Amino acid sequence: MTRIIEIFILIAAVIIFVFVFLPRVTGENNRAAITKTVFEIKQVLNEITMYHIRNGSFPNTKDANQTNLVLKNISTTYAQVTQRSSERWDKCIYIKPLNSQNDKPARIYIAKTDTQNEFCQNVQNSQMLQEWLKLSDDDNKTDGTYKNEIPLIDGKVF
Repeated sequence: MTRIIEIFILIAAVIIFVFVFLPRVTGENNRAAITKTVFEIKQVLNEITMYHIRNGSFPNTKDANQTNLVLKNISTTYAQVTQRSSERWDKCIYIKPLNSQNDKPARIYIAKTDTQNEFCQNVQNSQMLQEWLKLSDDDNKTDGTYKNEIPLIDGKVF
């Protein structure tokens, strides 16, 4: 009889561990990973912004030609990009160097976001991202494809 009770206690302990304790631990790890990745995205976007401000190429006006020129020629080194990112971040954002030479531009692609995905919502709601969306100002390219090899940001030209 005591053997049966011990078995039930053991089964109950395993069930409690699997259904109560384990999800909390993995949930906290996922939240930490999401927060870290969103921070990294903001950091990369901020570096790109500062690059253009330092070089005097960041548009002060809404001049379409100047804005397009700046957004098409975003430059950061291959090493900076690959140091803190993979090629793909949860289907929402990835940074793709044009080639492996350090002095060539890299492009940031941000796909149309899946609103059910918490990571995508965080990316979409990023303040820095919203600033870039205002600059891109092209509502015609919303099909999520890369037209003429121009990076798109949430379906718009980046």
